[in-house]
Amino acid sequence: ALRDTHGRALRVATARGALTGTAVGLTTLGPCAYFEGRWDTAVDLYDQGRALRQRTGNTVDAALGTLNIGEVLIDQGRLDQASEAVVEADRVFRAADYRGGSAVAQGYLARIAARQGEFDDAFDHFNRAPADFVAIGASPDAGELAMRIAESHLPAGNAIPAPPLPGQTLRHPRPAVRAPPLSLCGAPRRW
Repeated sequence: ALRDTHGRALRVATARGALTGTAVGLTTLGPCAYFEGRWDTAVDLYDQGRALRQRTGNTVDAALGTLNIGEVLIDQGRLDQASEAVVEADRVFRAADYRGGSAVAQGYLARIAARQGEFDDAFDHFNRAPADFVAIGASPDAGELAMRIAESHLPAGNAIPAPPLPGQTLRHPRPAVRAPPLSLCGAPRRW
């Protein structure tokens, strides 16, 4: 139902030639495709929305599209391409002082590093993100970050810590001892 509503809104915006409305429609349909497991379609929608945002001069929202593409690429295991997209989005977020976007980007860079077996880099990225989340009061995002930290412990061969309770710090120490990385199946996740 939500996809149909967004689809109708996209058709109206497109028919009226409203670039911003069309960009919003495309960007909103991206997550619908993503959560349905239609990742290539999600990338296409995010990319079309990103391009329109760029045309209207909205570089921060265009960078959000780039970040969304990076997330899909991470889940597809296309880590080099994902890293390029996320680093580019984070560059824009930092230039615009958009701490929320940068915090999400740091979380994605940590996921990439962990999947590449670069656990020290992963934990460094994870340690940069919470301050930005806390500064903007985005505790739901910080909670997801805690889950991603736990997720990254599995291939690192460490016990998976419980997420912090509300009000506790998310600062995550590097593990003192690491076991050899576990072999993961590499199959894409479907949330």
